[in-house]
Amino acid sequence: MRRGRTGAASSCNLAWLPSDPDGRSEPLPWAKPYLEGAQARAAELGFPLDTTLNAHGVTDERLDRIFENRGIRGIIQPQMQYHDRYPFQSERIAQVGIGENPDARPMHAVTADFFKNVTTCVDALLGSGYRRIGFCEHDHSVVVSQAMH
Repeated sequence: MRRGRTGAASSCNLAWLPSDPDGRSEPLPWAKPYLEGAQARAAELGFPLDTTLNAHGVTDERLDRIFENRGIRGIIQPQMQYHDRYPFQSERIAQVGIGENPDARPMHAVTADFFKNVTTCVDALLGSGYRRIGFCEHDHSVVVSQAMH
């Protein structure tokens, strides 16, 4: 009897890769819709999505070996959960970040168009007759947006 890898039948396994120092198995409430959307789309396309990994405290070299052993060829990195390390990067694995990349290294990423969102909101408020419009931004957003420029 030959021993072989126990991998998925798919030719491309995917992984959701947060870096959470608290080791939560469930994402924070505001990140949950992103994970659910990724799971739904992966299932729709017939790709398994591994959600058991956590990059916190694991070196990129170790993660690369884990991905190779599990047949993972694509990863989704919720950047908003990468507050303790730089996002994993590899030439061998397709990767995309969700949110602004806290690292200067180039990476494919999807993020909201905050400028468009704010101007749309202000336009709607002005159209409703409001004239004294305030704006409040979270400190984390300011730090990340300043680091990006």
